[in-house]
Amino acid sequence: MRGVISQKTAQTIAETTSEVLDYGVLVTDEGGIIIGCSERERLGRLHAPSLEVMERNEPRLTTQDEAAVLGVRPGYTAPITLSGKVVGTVSIAGLPQDVERYGRLVRKQAEILLVEQNFLERKLSRQLAMRDLAENILLCRPEDGNANSLLLYGRDLGFDLTRYRIAVVVGFRRGMTSATGTSSPEMMYNRLMALLASSGHFIAPLRTQQVVLFLALNANSYG
Repeated sequence: MRGVISQKTAQTIAETTSEVLDYGVLVTDEGGIIIGCSERERLGRLHAPSLEVMERNEPRLTTQDEAAVLGVRPGYTAPITLSGKVVGTVSIAGLPQDVERYGRLVRKQAEILLVEQNFLERKLSRQLAMRDLAENILLCRPEDGNANSLLLYGRDLGFDLTRYRIAVVVGFRRGMTSATGTSSPEMMYNRLMALLASSGHFIAPLRTQQVVLFLALNANSYG
């Protein structure tokens, strides 16, 4: 099962924080394995202090003597939590008395980036589900007898497909420009969403670099 913290996000946390603080920083997953580190050669190794930190859900200082025994760097390690659950750790390498003061800052930064990662993943997952539903609607034929399953699928995503009576497909021509510069299918989709989504219309991107709009009647009364 894939970890809650993606390797890309972990590496971003480690590198950006290390650049600001000028100390080595690493991020582990829920198993204590380093998945992000300012020293990339350490990726994939076990960070032993993180196991205790996650078990107790409390920060820990690792002295030079302890670090020598555990085979790690001395420093400060704190748990990373998401929705009250410990999902990994972040650690700053250095003399404990020097790096402890940065502990809360680093932990908070890591948790903010993790929340952003999860928000974007949920947004993308919903967008892909809407794309699949839209494409299935466009391919649907009455004789196939699968209309009810599409209605249920739409309801799961929060849409009452019986309300939509007008379908519009907006195409994208490569090289199109807008007032702010070169446009793209994603920009076109985002603009349409900003203009119409709050009115209850069903708008979805297609794999063909087009956007389909299923327009609802009495959209302004949509709750």
